[in-house]
Amino acid sequence: MIKCDCLEKTNQKITTAVQFDEARAFFKKMVEEKIYVEVDVKEPYHTGKLLDGKKVEWFADKWFKCNLCGQVWEFLYPDFPAGGKIRKL
Repeated sequence: MIKCDCLEKTNQKITTAVQFDEARAFFKKMVEEKIYVEVDVKEPYHTGKLLDGKKVEWFADKWFKCNLCGQVWEFLYPDFPAGGKIRKL
């Protein structure tokens, strides 16, 4: 029986291109093995207002849901020098 490791995994910062490539490869493999499925991003990770009062929202690049336990993971790609992150929702 396949067992997920979502309970043991923690949030992760992505500060290098190598970390980004490893994270992207991990999620690709998990989707190919049907452990995770990509789901539509529905909620912003940040909302704010511009100086002119317009509302802005920033959304994660990808969400992945574990087919075994139901945990949803947010994958925010880095835009170097700004880092990215992976976190539980």
